[in-house]
Amino acid sequence: MTPEIDPRFFFQACLGRQANQDEMLDLEERLKHVPAFEVLHQFLASAEYTRGCLEQALPLHLLFIHAARLKLTSTMLPKAETIVDLGGANGNLYDMGYPHPFRELIAVDLPNDERCEMYRGIKMENRVLSHGKISVLYSNMTDLSAIPSDSVDLVWMGQAVEHITEEESFAVYREVRRVLHPGAYFCLDTPNRNLTEVHTGGGLIHPEHKLEYRPAHLKANLTGAGFTIVEELGLCEMVRSWHSKSFEYTDFLTGSGINTNVEGSYIQYYCCQSALA
Repeated sequence: MTPEIDPRFFFQACLGRQANQDEMLDLEERLKHVPAFEVLHQFLASAEYTRGCLEQALPLHLLFIHAARLKLTSTMLPKAETIVDLGGANGNLYDMGYPHPFRELIAVDLPNDERCEMYRGIKMENRVLSHGKISVLYSNMTDLSAIPSDSVDLVWMGQAVEHITEEESFAVYREVRRVLHPGAYFCLDTPNRNLTEVHTGGGLIHPEHKLEYRPAHLKANLTGAGFTIVEELGLCEMVRSWHSKSFEYTDFLTGSGINTNVEGSYIQYYCCQSALA
């Protein structure tokens, strides 16, 4: 004989809250006609349970962001023979699934400890793969002097512009324009302040971030630096969060991964082109 289950168990164990009077009456009626395990399944399949799981396991949303970025880098970036990956020494574009063969990928990053300080400003070969050669240039993103002018087909700046000041970003843009040959590409992605502000209640989403941009702000800076934006996309669309201004983790489950709603997505992406000669 199946032991009788206290109806309050379903709300307390699954949803972490007490039921109101109407909910208790409804549940008691359901238990008269439906086996308890089916009722339990209904609770576990509910939107409230899913939302609670996401809110209790906050890092889970990072998996959705990472998956969307992997799809972006493996399907959306232009073909290039010579690539500069700004900030990519510990996870470069190739490692993120860039599908096209290249002659050289140069990952630009600061030395990660004092022992590497002797290598600052020096480009070192790191790996030779069937895909192409990967080198590491130990340098600040604002100083690409080791890379010749008009020599690069694609510069990728993945989740990096938010880690520097706006003044530093202008210096980066100048260097990027210098190393790109005319008509070459500068692609970048970064968190969208429209959503990170809702997410944090006004703070920054990471203590190392200097500035999180709204799309209009970043686009104005890019065009002001002399780039033409040829494509703009959103990653991880947050429809309910954007409209309600109340953060909904379930948006990561229901929103489009890569989409055209830049204003309402957690990540913004731009593919820019340098001026033609």
